[in-house]
Amino acid sequence: MTKPSILLARHLREIGAMLHDAGMSNPRLFGSVARLDDSSQSDIDIIVDVAPEATLFDLAETEMAIEKLLGCRVEILTAGFLAPDVAERAQRDMIPLSEFALS
Repeated sequence: MTKPSILLARHLREIGAMLHDAGMSNPRLFGSVARLDDSSQSDIDIIVDVAPEATLFDLAETEMAIEKLLGCRVEILTAGFLAPDVAERAQRDMIPLSEFALS
């Protein structure tokens, strides 16, 4: 199975467009994919900003669409969903989706 970071790199623009079309802005990666130490079992963690009228259904629907495209697990969250200790750890390796690159 292919690592999620490789799948993400292959479909980066398409994923950015999917998030934008769903009304999500400022997508940031965190976790193992952002650090480039993911394995084939890892998921892709994305934090987004959303409009006030956005619902959990909007997040889940977009998450499922990206999972279908990539064939791996994806978690889309807003910063408010993260517990304080998780938010602190996530902040250390957070990068804008648009700056993601395999190096």
